[in-house]
Amino acid sequence: MHIATDNRETGTTRRQFVLSSSAVLLLVLGIGGLFRLLLAWRSLDVLDTLFFPDDTYLSLGIARNIALGYGSTFDRVVLTNGYQPLYVWLMVPVYWLLPNDLLLPIHIALTVLALVGIITGWLVYLIARHLATPWHGVVAAAIWMLDPRVIGQNLNGLETGIAVLGMAATAYWYLSRIRDHTQIPLWRVAVLGVLAGLTILTRVDQVVFVGALGLDYLIKHRNWRVFWNLTLVGIIVALIYTPWLVLGWSIGASIIPESGAAVRLNAQGQAAGSATWYLAALMVCLSVLLSTPYSTMLLALGIVGTVLVRRRLKQPNDWLRQGWHRLQPLGFVLLCGLLMLLAYWLYISAYWFFDRYLHPLTLFITIALVVLLPAPALLLPRMQRVYTSSLAVMLALQCGLSAWLLVAQPAPNGYLTIARWVNANLGGSTVGAFQVGAIGYWADDVEFVNLDGVVDGRAYDAIKEYRMGDYLAERNVDWVIDWTDPPGGPHVVWDERVVYVEEIPNLTTWGDTWYLFEVRE
Repeated sequence: MHIATDNRETGTTRRQFVLSSSAVLLLVLGIGGLFRLLLAWRSLDVLDTLFFPDDTYLSLGIARNIALGYGSTFDRVVLTNGYQPLYVWLMVPVYWLLPNDLLLPIHIALTVLALVGIITGWLVYLIARHLATPWHGVVAAAIWMLDPRVIGQNLNGLETGIAVLGMAATAYWYLSRIRDHTQIPLWRVAVLGVLAGLTILTRVDQVVFVGALGLDYLIKHRNWRVFWNLTLVGIIVALIYTPWLVLGWSIGASIIPESGAAVRLNAQGQAAGSATWYLAALMVCLSVLLSTPYSTMLLALGIVGTVLVRRRLKQPNDWLRQGWHRLQPLGFVLLCGLLMLLAYWLYISAYWFFDRYLHPLTLFITIALVVLLPAPALLLPRMQRVYTSSLAVMLALQCGLSAWLLVAQPAPNGYLTIARWVNANLGGSTVGAFQVGAIGYWADDVEFVNLDGVVDGRAYDAIKEYRMGDYLAERNVDWVIDWTDPPGGPHVVWDERVVYVEEIPNLTTWGDTWYLFEVRE
């Protein structure tokens, strides 16, 4: 991509530069948005195999049950707050309008998420432009919009894309309207409070992001005006989040989503204090942060390589110092990232979720790496061509990988496979599963029970109290289905009532085999 980079002080040249950047930005947003919108309407089997974790069906199933009047529940028996609320609440009106349709709301959800992705790309541009130049903004937006891994997280049918949007919107408003000022109109402070509150509603862990932002503002100015501004932000955040806290309290759950405790119990039970587990979790953390988008590692290596070569040639690296200076306002994101990384690595440790838990941080890593880059105008003409051509090739490769998603026809290998098998083979019975989202969402003449406690606090208690067999009897479970034998992992204690039946033939989900167990009296 070779866009105009002459940023001399003449009005005509500056206008041409901005117009050129705007045109390329519209092209980038258009292509990336088209990818997302077309993918949102691909066949269910393709979407399920490429993008959907089991939690997709949990969230959408709860939204449907709320719309149908059953309340905040997945199985219509046990009330739960084991989900991230804003996305689920946004989907409730869709199911209220389409109460008997299970498929169309999924496509509508993905369409909404596709539009969310387009807005996020625009905000990436605005943040990078605010920190550096329009050229940096366009490059950052292009990397984000055209990357297949980013698109996959955007269209996973969960809150991930909305959480990223919330962080991007809050960060941009703070950086451009709040951070450098203390005498601020109250409406600007109120907008920051609304954005921060909604961002926390997208994912409760975003409270770390909001807290780091507030600390940055307080340390930068250290006066009472800032303190009162932050107090107003805190009051607005509390007003927005309180209904969710009240819901958790009213159903006897914790004030934060009970899914987090269940996920941690599962991970800690499997880890059993093993150093190998935590080392593997750290490797997954770093892998996610360095490979989303795919070009992240290339950018990082390019920056390091350029610094080393110029140092060897005894040439100054003024461009790097300038880039580092431009990044100073994002220091609060570094604090947030470190805290979240440590929490997920050492406290939660469920590394199979890290790709989406850490995804919001990859947005700021992308922006930071791009902002570190020198603008082409600072390079000699010959180096400009090499530089911009290299970026163009990298973006073209990303674009090609994303385009492949539009035509890929993978063999069914998602959670829909086990849901269909259950409907075909276990009709009229009650099925318990640790991965119950798709089974429950698509259930036809099948009762279902969540066993890992993510959306069933009673199951969580049963695991902790080593009485899962009693809970199966209480819920009249006939069959248990899981990826492992015995089901649930080493931390789940069973008794002789749960009997292995078979490995379900010719059926996998993301490469994992399913096992069937019978529950006997």
